[in-house]
Amino acid sequence: VLTVYRQMRTQPIQPRPLIVPPAILVVFGFYTIQGHPPNSAAAGVALGSSAITALAFGVARGVTTTIWLDHGGAMRKGTTTTLMLWIAAIAVRIAIGFVARHSGVPYNLTFSEIPLFLGLTLAAQNVVIWLRGTTITAPETPLTNE
Repeated sequence: VLTVYRQMRTQPIQPRPLIVPPAILVVFGFYTIQGHPPNSAAAGVALGSSAITALAFGVARGVTTTIWLDHGGAMRKGTTTTLMLWIAAIAVRIAIGFVARHSGVPYNLTFSEIPLFLGLTLAAQNVVIWLRGTTITAPETPLTNE
């Protein structure tokens, strides 16, 4: 919730906040999955589906984030579409977990994968934001795809 809230506020585009949180979540996600590795085809499909979903929604949110220059520095702010994509991503992730659980995937695997999902989705979003932020040349001109 805090991550989504912060994305809806104006922030400078800086490397550290774009890299550190997703990296921590991905490392923690891999660590938790090692404690409950996928032990069936259904578990592998659920994990793969979740990763693909995370990356796709992350890229989409990165594209919908408004980017502009302000006093020589790149700034960003999420849009209504960005927020809707967060809600959709969470709903799809819950659906994947629900289907996985009813396909015999242990609950501890579907639950332990959440940090990896969050890390991957934030990483994908932040890569797009970084790339868009480094290509801005006209000051005070917001770039948005909304």
